Amino acid sequence: MEIRKQEPPEYGERVLYQELESNLALKNPLINDIISVLDEKGFLDEDDKIWARLCLDEVIVNAIKHGNKECKNKKFTTALYATDKEWAVRVEDEGEGFSPDEVPDVEDEETLGYDHGRGILLMKNYMDEIWYFNNGASVQLMRYKRSKFRKLLDKILVFFKIK
Repeated sequence: MEIRKQEPPEYGERVLYQELESNLALKNPLINDIISVLDEKGFLDEDDKIWARLCLDEVIVNAIKHGNKECKNKKFTTALYATDKEWAVRVEDEGEGFSPDEVPDVEDEETLGYDHGRGILLMKNYMDEIWYFNNGASVQLMRYKRSKFRKLLDKILVFFKIK
């Protein structure tokens, strides 16, 4: 899956929007709100809830810790978009941004022990699209709704490492 570096489209209707101070204590309630909306709209089974929570945690922690440097005077925004077929979450911080090309490949033996880069790998394995824009200070993750057949096929492909 390719990481795109331009501003993405807004996928459907904005169903949730929050602007919060850069405080890690606010992360879990925000993630719970997003998961609740996605669950109500039928996007998540139990496996999806785990994966979505992990991806949301990564992107929100990155905005707070790395983007805004945990400065409580800086805000980050989160918007959730949804149609019948897909959902997307957009997180924007007030930091300087970064280039995903500069993040080490955690699957490379030379960088295996690095303490960063695993979040992008995790998101690449679950999400269908990742967009970094505004010099990396903004990210949007998108995932298509899976039919029961597609969920089974995804598990088979992961089992056989075909993706």
